[in-house]
Amino acid sequence: MLLQLHIRNFVLVENVELNVLPGLTVLTGETGAGKSLLLDALGAVLGDKAQPFWVRPNCDKADVTATFDVSALPCAQAWLNDQDLEADNTCILRRVITSEGKSKAFINGIAVTLTQLRQLSEQLVELHSQHEHHALLLPKTQLSLLDTWAQHQSLVNDVQQAWKNWHQLTQHKQTLLTASHQRQEKTTLLRFQDQELTPFEFEAHEYEQLSSDHTKLAHAQDIVNNLAQAHDALDGDRQSVISGLSTAIKHLATISQFDAAFNNLLQQCQNAYAECEDAASSIQHQARHVTVDEGRLQEIDRRLTDYHRLAKKYLTTPEQLWQTVQDIRQQLDALTQQDAQLDQLDEAIEGALTQYRAVADQLSAHRQHAAPTLANAIIEQLHELGMNHARLAWQLTQQTTPQPQGWDSVEVVFSANPGQVLYPMAKIASGGELSRISLAIEVCVADHIQLPVLVFDEVDVGVGGGVADRIGQKLAAIAQQKQVLCITHQAQVAAWGAQHWHIQKVTDGANTHTDIAILNDRGREDELSRMIGTGEVDDATRQHAQHMLSRAKAGR
Repeated sequence: MLLQLHIRNFVLVENVELNVLPGLTVLTGETGAGKSLLLDALGAVLGDKAQPFWVRPNCDKADVTATFDVSALPCAQAWLNDQDLEADNTCILRRVITSEGKSKAFINGIAVTLTQLRQLSEQLVELHSQHEHHALLLPKTQLSLLDTWAQHQSLVNDVQQAWKNWHQLTQHKQTLLTASHQRQEKTTLLRFQDQELTPFEFEAHEYEQLSSDHTKLAHAQDIVNNLAQAHDALDGDRQSVISGLSTAIKHLATISQFDAAFNNLLQQCQNAYAECEDAASSIQHQARHVTVDEGRLQEIDRRLTDYHRLAKKYLTTPEQLWQTVQDIRQQLDALTQQDAQLDQLDEAIEGALTQYRAVADQLSAHRQHAAPTLANAIIEQLHELGMNHARLAWQLTQQTTPQPQGWDSVEVVFSANPGQVLYPMAKIASGGELSRISLAIEVCVADHIQLPVLVFDEVDVGVGGGVADRIGQKLAAIAQQKQVLCITHQAQVAAWGAQHWHIQKVTDGANTHTDIAILNDRGREDELSRMIGTGEVDDATRQHAQHMLSRAKAGR
């Protein structure tokens, strides 16, 4: 519940701190005194769009803080924990608005986004302003009220999840179908490319090997000639290296007999002789295996030409052409799988639709059963609120395609007068009638609403006397379970409040501000006297006020 509301520099309010009691709190004051400012301030701290005129003239910013007790709200506590905004039992919402229309939001002293502020506020307060009354005309609101009354939220959730599953599958299929033309074109191209490249049987590293072989074959004769010359140089008929080394070894062997110091030179020449013989033998061996194969060279030329031609066509390098072939085949396989996936999707969609039908049919049956009961309960409340001939019904129509809310669309039809045909409430209900219908609905569904705070703005518009008194009783009845704030112009309604705030505009000729006072018993008598009289308190109006207060106190 709302514990405290602190308003500073908001429109005409300078600095007010209000402690809010459980039960029904009524707000009264002359027209134009600023009663709606409290609703605006509360709306601001709950996340309404910031307005520059909210800031009091000659001030830089307005500041509104609301303190809530969330000890009995596990969902709100869970949300706070999920957002790392933990609180024990108290939650503090704050909104700061600048004169430029910018704002900052805080929860428990931590800066948050406006979206976060609204998400939490939706779990704390329900506002019934004139604008909110008109929300009753929306089919979405009407269906939500029926579901709240029927208490089958888990079934509603099941339908929404089943619809989401079906919708995601149908959207995926539509995406595939939308791209089917492009996919067909792509598949045709890839198949052509695959058919063109497959006969060549390109392999990894084949190009590098072909290039190496081509170089060898292209220069085979040069290789043979040079090997022969190298062999002749090492072991030819005339002045070869090996012959020279042999001669040197003979001379060094002779002189080593006379001086052992030449043994090292002899050994070096002997080693060189052995190395040169090995080299000459290897050269001769290589020469015997080098072949000049013009046919093979032409074959490799043609293969390399294919590599270069197709690499250029497919915008790659010859070395990577084999990878291009692999990529084409992988893409072709993926596209083929997508075609198969369409068949699988059809089966999955049918299964999801079957699941949706099961829960949606069950939800429709629940709604059909609950609608007359809710309508009768509201009609009973409307009769007690002075609309003695009111009739109302929830007309449910089934859609042919799945919807998130189920098969049902709804329209509330209404008649305020005997003999009239039921027409859509949006077309014939007046503002005053909407206010009372809203109150009647709230009385009926109060037990099922989790929100702890309800705010009503002039729910008694257009009524008076006994009807206003019954409205006060209804608000007091709701306040047995919820905390209720109500702006009213009717003394009969105000008398039922457990707490009474009086709003008045004060001016000294130069400056104006709105003053908010919490009335004691004497102050309430004076205010009710003003409201039921001509503006001045006399014995008759005071006695009437005292009687109204005593009667309401006994009835609470």
